[in-house]
Amino acid sequence: MTSEHLSQSGEPEATSHSGKFDLRLERQRIAAIAANDVATMRQLFADDLLYVHSNGRIDSCDSYLAALETGGLRYGAVKSTEGRVVRSSGELGVAFSRLKFEANLNGQIIHADVHVVATWIRQGDRWRVAVLQSSPAPI
Repeated sequence: MTSEHLSQSGEPEATSHSGKFDLRLERQRIAAIAANDVATMRQLFADDLLYVHSNGRIDSCDSYLAALETGGLRYGAVKSTEGRVVRSSGELGVAFSRLKFEANLNGQIIHADVHVVATWIRQGDRWRVAVLQSSPAPI
């Protein structure tokens, strides 16, 4: 069972009472993106996150969250049309999602339909995203 707890800083953090990776954690990540919720993303992302975007751009945790905080990146509508756990074993969870979204990247409106593979790692009693890889979905 997954629940939302508050960390010492008062921010939500994803935990799993069973210790196993749960697709609800991935749904929480997608909801945070749709809400441009940097505080929740900061809790969900590993400090050394590597995010490879569908256009080939690569972000670290700091650069991605900074773009959201400064308004250089702002998500509009985000729709998840598919989601499943690909692998869950010990300290590793891998989720696949298909997202359709609109975003404003430095004043340019982007419409995207992408496949996303999220690699989650367990750090203590928390699951955090270590790698995000997105690629364009077929037309």
